[in-house]
Amino acid sequence: MIQATTETTFKAYLSTEDNRIDNSVASTQVRHLIKLINDMDGSVSYVYPIETINDRYTEMTFTYASKDVDLYSGTVNLLPAGHWKYEVYEVTWIGTVSVAFGEAPANESNVLSPVSDTSGVVKGIVTKGILNLTEKTGEEQVQYTEHEVAEGTNITWYGEDIEIAWSPLDEIKLQAWYKNKEGITEDGSNDVTVWADSSTNSFDMNSSSGARPSYNSTTGAVTFNRTDLIGSGSNISLSDKFTIGFRTRISQVGGLVLGTDASGNYITIKSLTQIVIKIAGSENTLTNTGLDFNDNYIVISRDDSDIVRMYVDGVLMASTFTLAGTLELGAIGESLQSSIYEIQIYHFTSASLTANVNNYLSKIIS
Repeated sequence: MIQATTETTFKAYLSTEDNRIDNSVASTQVRHLIKLINDMDGSVSYVYPIETINDRYTEMTFTYASKDVDLYSGTVNLLPAGHWKYEVYEVTWIGTVSVAFGEAPANESNVLSPVSDTSGVVKGIVTKGILNLTEKTGEEQVQYTEHEVAEGTNITWYGEDIEIAWSPLDEIKLQAWYKNKEGITEDGSNDVTVWADSSTNSFDMNSSSGARPSYNSTTGAVTFNRTDLIGSGSNISLSDKFTIGFRTRISQVGGLVLGTDASGNYITIKSLTQIVIKIAGSENTLTNTGLDFNDNYIVISRDDSDIVRMYVDGVLMASTFTLAGTLELGAIGESLQSSIYEIQIYHFTSASLTANVNNYLSKIIS
């Protein structure tokens, strides 16, 4: 059991070498991804601790940070107090080890693309147990239910043991959320008149007569037929960092998934392998390698350096570009002939956010 206190840096000494999965590489080519799961609310955190691998054990340091928590730098801010389960995943590199975005997996199911010697690979779980996290002040009574930890071999996967309780509403910079099977108002012909924003910002999407997409209440699909369009009365403005995730089924390429107009700002699936993004009149292309667009969940992000990246079905694509400017989004489905199941829009990006959005969208059945 690991003992720790909230708002405090802590260490753990765990046996990992005895359970090593990939013995073809030296210990210098190994790092460990820690998955922390709270017993009370199911919240999940991932972190690569600062570690020293010894012959009999690995010393791991988890550094407390009140903000700017980064899974790649070993920083955590675990709340609430109580019992947390921990799972330790072995990650190995053939070439240069880099615990950084795009070079180290963000969770146990994240497969980096393209495959290279400098891309880390999750080999499996090597140990697990309980982290007992107590309150720093000692003034609050911690209540928890203790569960026995099942035993297993060192190559057993446990990624589905607990349903992740993360919700887009947990993110304070959620700008808009067009949720699957939620917020839909229909007319008498099962066509959508309103797709309400499930965030607190009320960027509701409305349609006019003759331009209404159809709705399937079983799957939550909002299906556009070239002439359909739903729009908000005001634009969502993304001036710097952003993350946009959506689940779609493509009938024909072309048309705008999101945008304001065809000249200034949009996201469109241009071909079976290309997404084009136009921001403030300038555009560039992201390429989907190894898989044609059809039934997919897609996450697009822009970071502090204005680098735009794309995940397709949870896999990070090698294609990137740099594009600054304010992305204005105020409509869904202009000239589109496809189905959209959900859209999430955030005014920031991080590795943990993209992992959570990918995981969430993967569970939507289309």
